[in-house]
Amino acid sequence: MAHNASTNLTEHELRVLRLVAHGRTNRQIAGFLMIKERTVEFHLGQIFQKLEVSSRTAAVLKAERLGLLN
Repeated sequence: MAHNASTNLTEHELRVLRLVAHGRTNRQIAGFLMIKERTVEFHLGQIFQKLEVSSRTAAVLKAERLGLLN
């Protein structure tokens, strides 16, 4: 499992974050990745913790600043 050195985000977390950045809802992300909506919520919680943010918008902005969305 690959990790980003600066944030330790997993590949799954990065996929979720990129879909959030494209405006997808948790339900849409779950359907696209073929996982449960609860799993998306778990990944988002991990993303928020690792990026030290408390919202989807803040996570996307910080990820963009860190170059994680390229």
